[in-house]
Amino acid sequence: MQRIAEAISHAFSSRFAGLKFFGLLISAALTVVSSLFVAALVVAQALSSAVGHASEFQADHRAVRMGFGNELLTALKRVNDDSETGDLQATNSLIVASHPPAHERIAKLQILLRTEDPFR
Repeated sequence: MQRIAEAISHAFSSRFAGLKFFGLLISAALTVVSSLFVAALVVAQALSSAVGHASEFQADHRAVRMGFGNELLTALKRVNDDSETGDLQATNSLIVASHPPAHERIAKLQILLRTEDPFR
């Protein structure tokens, strides 16, 4: 059975050398296109992350101006403690990955609370 398959493969490869070359060209073109798509996805993810982080800091600032800075600070400290002890569950990993690190937000919130909290 293997000899039959080898004979058929050899017959096709010798008769259709041009088709084999065309297949290699198509394969190379698809590889280049897929590489460009992957690169575009990586760039899009980086841009999305940067915009998302800036939005979170703006939302934190808005929470302070509305008088909820201390509550947000408490919640972020809990998130930070859970992440340090490894208590984050897999369902929360996407949320944590899409937000700035809690310790950065805590530091900025503490500064905002000292300077801009309308209820201090």
